[in-house]
Amino acid sequence: MLFVLSQILVLKDEPIFKEGVISQIKKEFQGYAHVMDWRKNVPKGTKPEVFWKNFWEKAGEKYDVVVVLGGNPLFFAVENIRNRPVLYLENVQSLVRKPPNFAGVYVSVDFYAQIERMKCAVNGLNSLGILAHPDDWNTLSRVFRKENPSFRSVHVFFSRGEVDGGESLKRLKDLGVGMVWIPPTSPLNRGENFNRLVNRAKKYKIGLFTDRSERVIKGAFMSWEPTGEEVGKALTDLLKELQEQVKLYTTVVEDTLTGKKHKDINWRAFLKDRYVIFTDGKGMSSINLSLAKKWKIDINPDCLGYFDEKY
Repeated sequence: MLFVLSQILVLKDEPIFKEGVISQIKKEFQGYAHVMDWRKNVPKGTKPEVFWKNFWEKAGEKYDVVVVLGGNPLFFAVENIRNRPVLYLENVQSLVRKPPNFAGVYVSVDFYAQIERMKCAVNGLNSLGILAHPDDWNTLSRVFRKENPSFRSVHVFFSRGEVDGGESLKRLKDLGVGMVWIPPTSPLNRGENFNRLVNRAKKYKIGLFTDRSERVIKGAFMSWEPTGEEVGKALTDLLKELQEQVKLYTTVVEDTLTGKKHKDINWRAFLKDRYVIFTDGKGMSSINLSLAKKWKIDINPDCLGYFDEKY
């Protein structure tokens, strides 16, 4: 069978990483990536979920890979897309029960680099606190695969949410810990979990190192995240890889009743979650100098140049 490049459907609902992801996809897949907006492409007076369900039933067969960006497209895909590989950004949205044809893509700055930047920025930082969700164990095992970061003591606490997270912060404070790193892949960084957690951190004057600059604005102490362009480049590289795999694992099947032919993609043979880790020098980092002044945290001026945004 002759193949052309796979057709990609990108369904987005909100600006993701300042549209850097979308611009990269459009640049790399001109003519083969159809970028559609969950709301803007829907006729007035029509519910988006109804429109996109009808769209997929009529036109879904022509797409080989689907990328969903944002909560509404993700939940739509969970309910309606069964026979095509679906990619979504775990940086933005997580799934408790993920369908087998879904693969999460998580893009992060190197974990060790994050911890070392915290140590560089805060003078006299000898104790590190780590607050993690039980689901973060795979991340933590990678962090400590190497030699431990250069701290006299490292205290790790696990939390499933705000209630025991607040208690963990209190215990860390009692241990003399003033800075806490939350793994960037952690559910603790998202939604109400984080909003309530940062309020408890303020109460105990504990600086949180988290995954997004917007959380520094809300009261975290530091963050370091990939840029939209970097996330987009990582995602397009994976899409190129998927295109090749789709070619290898696609067969043409003929319906014995109607005689119509359709493509059957054996996504089970190649689809898996992906973690893309950037090393030092990439991404965008932020620091909350207002919080440092308020809490009298001794900041190393030689390290401030590493931070792109200072609040």
